[in-house]
Amino acid sequence: MTTTIIKLSGKVIDNAKSFGAFIAGVRRLHRTERLVVVHGGGTQISAWMNALGLESRFVNGLRFTDERTLEVVCAVLAGLVNKRLVCALEQAGVRAVGVSGADGGMLQARIRPELGLVGDPATRTDPALVRRLLAAGYVVVAASVALGREKGGPLSLVNVNADTVTDALGAVLRPRRMVFLTDTEGVLDAQGKPLAQVALGDIPVLVRRGVVTAGMVPKLKAVARLLRRGVGDVRITNDLNRQGTVITL
Repeated sequence: MTTTIIKLSGKVIDNAKSFGAFIAGVRRLHRTERLVVVHGGGTQISAWMNALGLESRFVNGLRFTDERTLEVVCAVLAGLVNKRLVCALEQAGVRAVGVSGADGGMLQARIRPELGLVGDPATRTDPALVRRLLAAGYVVVAASVALGREKGGPLSLVNVNADTVTDALGAVLRPRRMVFLTDTEGVLDAQGKPLAQVALGDIPVLVRRGVVTAGMVPKLKAVARLLRRGVGDVRITNDLNRQGTVITL
């Protein structure tokens, strides 16, 4: 049985229709594939920060994470969002287990002091726990919280970008396919139409021309790394039942 990693956008989680399609897609794929779902939850974190009277601060688009913010990040990502995903999958008849990058020492990352308690890039990835859960028939739902260490100090929990987790797991699990499930149909052309296929060498050109902008840029950079590491099928879509945009070497 082959393995597929799905990077789930927070925008899909927030949209009832898209989320329902995601659950249905996982239920279908799980019959023939081993699945890992990696998720973040930036909008949910910001909502809870606001509710608690805490200010969200960003540095170059990345959330600055002090100790109080980290408490919210862990509670929302590894707790609320993760368990809601597990619950929805179980309701659909899919056996699922929620974990974070900290569980089983799955992911360690270098702490970036300029961002506070944020880890990037991954410095050590241990896929043993994920492999055991997949072998037992579970869909693994992984929250983007990990372990971090700075200058030989003690381990601590750190906030990591979901793309970092996806990249790290893709490097060690070597899945047959990776799907970036987002709120757009794929990589869009200048007219807003999804491109069926994009070659790796075309990505810098699309960025320079301004066809690819905003959040799609880091996604494509992550895709480029995964293709160079041997993942054969990488696609960006808004529906697991649709092909979306296939990225090729």
